[in-house]
Amino acid sequence: MVTPSTKDIPVSEQKLLRNFMDALDRLDHDKYSDISFHSIENVNGEYAFDISELLADHDVTGVDLIWTPSINNSCRFVLAGNDIIGLHGRRINSFVLFDFDHLLAMERSSKLIKIRLLPTPTCPLENKPTNSFLVIYRNLLKGPVLQKLQELRILRIKRDSKPLQPVGTKYINNLKREVKSNTKDPGCHLVPWTVDFIRLQWNTFIVAPVIYEANACQRTRAQCKQTEICSLHSRSKKPSNYEVMRHIYSAQLGVSPPGNSSCKPSKYGSLTMMLYDRDHNLYEIRIVPNMRVLECECSTCSLG
Repeated sequence: MVTPSTKDIPVSEQKLLRNFMDALDRLDHDKYSDISFHSIENVNGEYAFDISELLADHDVTGVDLIWTPSINNSCRFVLAGNDIIGLHGRRINSFVLFDFDHLLAMERSSKLIKIRLLPTPTCPLENKPTNSFLVIYRNLLKGPVLQKLQELRILRIKRDSKPLQPVGTKYINNLKREVKSNTKDPGCHLVPWTVDFIRLQWNTFIVAPVIYEANACQRTRAQCKQTEICSLHSRSKKPSNYEVMRHIYSAQLGVSPPGNSSCKPSKYGSLTMMLYDRDHNLYEIRIVPNMRVLECECSTCSLG
């Protein structure tokens, strides 16, 4: 099976995806959320797409239309054949992002929706946009994301003067710098543990990062004392994504991650990931909580 990669798409789209990934990472969001990019075809200035699934998904919090108009950010559209709306888009690299949250207020009986561009001197039809897609936000407020994108745009000139790094490189470097001793509990400290999705053969759907620093909790010379027997509630608590990853690594690769049972994570961090959905041919940037350890502490109970 071919490994998904952004190298096969235009550089402008690579930069766009990287900007969104950077924006989500800067939000430091700790709950499941994602942004998906759905390619749509432009035919003579008109888009047609089915929104029945969109309306049925209660996790959807926002919708944008992104394209590459050549002259101006302001365009007028005919929505669903009747309503004429004028929108001023946000420019991100060579793309312009238009707010189409109007779609979320459509009747649930609606299925096929058409959005048509009204040609104007500032938004001519003859320079029809290409590389167009819907951006769907789930469990995520759009405003903070757009604010971070704006901040990244200000830094774009300085950043783009350097060679373009592969998507996800920034996160690997940043997460490595986060591994440091935990001063809260002298009995435990943080040690590096690198998760390699290529070894798990998950790079068939994970675009970036293909490796990340998950970290682990290791006992120091100072002995951690277990003061009580774990309650049934403690034993039956749903495992974190980090604990699931440790189990998968051990079961599939036969590799025991570092760490020991007398030390446990006291603080987790989320991981921003770019995934590729081959069935629907779309990219998705997802925030997955509790994927890496930031701080450790002595475990206060044993399994008995």
